[in-house]
Amino acid sequence: MTESLPLFPLHTQLLPQQRLDLQIFEPRYLQLVKDCLRADSPFGVVMIREGAEVVHTSADVPQVFGTGVSAKIVDWGTTNTSLLAVTIIGQAKFKLSRANVDASKLMSAEISWLPVEAIVDVPIHHAGLLALLQQLRQHPATARLQLPDITDARHLGWQLSQLLPLPKSLKVDLLSMVDPLQRLDRLLALIEDLSEGR
Repeated sequence: MTESLPLFPLHTQLLPQQRLDLQIFEPRYLQLVKDCLRADSPFGVVMIREGAEVVHTSADVPQVFGTGVSAKIVDWGTTNTSLLAVTIIGQAKFKLSRANVDASKLMSAEISWLPVEAIVDVPIHHAGLLALLQQLRQHPATARLQLPDITDARHLGWQLSQLLPLPKSLKVDLLSMVDPLQRLDRLLALIEDLSEGR
């Protein structure tokens, strides 16, 4: 079963349960936020393939990947520069089946929800991945991402997928996987390839 969801394209990948701060000034996204606040409804965050988050011409619409995460607005206000500041939290993953663009260049899509991932502990043989993520989380740039605590294999896989120097397409492929242990196996193989220069 599919449903329609407005889209907010970003160069950053949103993860389930991750909080993210956005500053908004474009009329189409101001309207999106207003509509979602009024209806207490989510919007979808998708990562940009090419293009830009800000549209400079009427014909410029970002190309996006086919997997995203729904976002709920949990706080909002204005900045000292009169921008709208919103805090969102990632919720459920989805697949795009058909995207549309309205007259204001706001994107929406027919989406289908991906299965909820099982909550499983990090296996002993993936303890090295956990240590690596803990090191990455100590970097100041990572701290600004407001990543959730690492409580299970889902968070470990999602966060490594986001933080490792991988192509965007591979990051989205890893996010779209529904088995957290298979994701960890794939990440382990990718890290071994990176360490060997392959």
